[in-house]
Amino acid sequence: TMSTDVATLERRALELVKSSDFGPEATQVNAAIVEQSPHNVSAWTRLGRCHLEQRDWAAPGEALRKALARNPTPPAATNLRRAPPHPAPHRPAA
Repeated sequence: TMSTDVATLERRALELVKSSDFGPEATQVNAAIVEQSPHNVSAWTRLGRCHLEQRDWAAPGEALRKALARNPTPPAATNLRRAPPHPAPHRPAA
């Protein structure tokens, strides 16, 4: 885990979101945030998004359930929970 204060981690998490980076660093940063601040709905939602983007199909459900348990109406978590578990491959128009 990362031993950095939540405010610093939150700033880094938002920088990563702005650059559409939901890779391993984003996963680590958001996991560190929820470890220190388990009621942080935004971090749980971002963590779920990281797992989805990395095609880790089992993990997002748990993170998003935790986000929704803390706030049942955050649009991002609700929308991610409704996302198909296996996105259809992109097929170019004929």
